[in-house]
Amino acid sequence: MDSYIAELEPGVWIAQWAGDPGRTLLKNNAKVFNRKSTARRAIEKAQTMRPFKNAEVIELDPPVTKAVRRQIYVEFLQRPVREG
Repeated sequence: MDSYIAELEPGVWIAQWAGDPGRTLLKNNAKVFNRKSTARRAIEKAQTMRPFKNAEVIELDPPVTKAVRRQIYVEFLQRPVREG
């Protein structure tokens, strides 16, 4: 199964969390999409909020499995919340 991430601009990826759109500077925290078309739609939705002119879909090599995706999400949820 292929895996994709959406890069909005150099070094900025669509993330799992809320925002306009949710973004991350850490590639490892990027939201992983199962289909290229789904990643493309996420970029299109993000572009309704901000003009990400150089956005692109990037295929992950090797693909991220569902189990790995689940583990990444669990680790994200277990992180301490920063206050302040």
